[in-house]
Amino acid sequence: MKKEGSAYSRVVLAVIAVYIFASYCILLFGRDRIDWLIEEDSVVEWIGTVGLFAASVCFLWAFVLSGREPFKGRYIIWKRLVLLGLALVLFVAAGKEISWGQRILGISTPEGLGSVSTQNETNLHNIDFFQNAVSVDRLFQLFWIGFAVAVPVLSRLWEPARRLFDRFLPILPLGIALLFVFNQVVQTVFEWFIDRNEDLYHSTYSVGAASIEIVESNVGLLLGLGALAVLRAMRSERDVEPPVSDRRRQPQPAAATPPPTT
Repeated sequence: MKKEGSAYSRVVLAVIAVYIFASYCILLFGRDRIDWLIEEDSVVEWIGTVGLFAASVCFLWAFVLSGREPFKGRYIIWKRLVLLGLALVLFVAAGKEISWGQRILGISTPEGLGSVSTQNETNLHNIDFFQNAVSVDRLFQLFWIGFAVAVPVLSRLWEPARRLFDRFLPILPLGIALLFVFNQVVQTVFEWFIDRNEDLYHSTYSVGAASIEIVESNVGLLLGLGALAVLRAMRSERDVEPPVSDRRRQPQPAAATPPPTT
């Protein structure tokens, strides 16, 4: 059964890797198709947004499960708070991607906020201060590099690191971490290729801007898949291991009685 599960996981990872590579082939489409796929509130952005929302829901569910048996008492308060924090951070990240539905609902930006927003949106990260002093996008990039790449890789390479991280963090599968790296490598290769074959690229967006949109979309998708893997592992463990209360109620084997003496 374990071998079947491993084979299934490898197939899923291979399919995702193919999708990641294919997503950058968008850059070789005609101008109208590229612009339509890359623009705000279009296909590429929504794929990443759905992934982020899914990750938020999965970590929130994991937080709820961590307070129940057989996890109750095994998940220290800090790890439970990290699960809840991940759910909140990823929910905010998803909302930021679609400007909290502002364009979809046709909500105008308040005049005071619009005057200091670089994109005339209600997103706080577009305010001049965050653009000049603190880059929210860069902070989020550092977050997923650390959480989704460094932690799983170090956990696989160094057992003391795995034990330490496991006390405080959910650890994503190594395969997902490698896909994050693959995503960055493919972006670099496509940008390099297009820079040397400029006649193949036709879009009103710059190559860098278009590729960043694809990177962010794939990051959202991978975070969603990673969170789902964490939740599936918890549910599998719960189904295999009976709650503590059930184990306590299980009848104990009767003590052997000595044979009668003659």
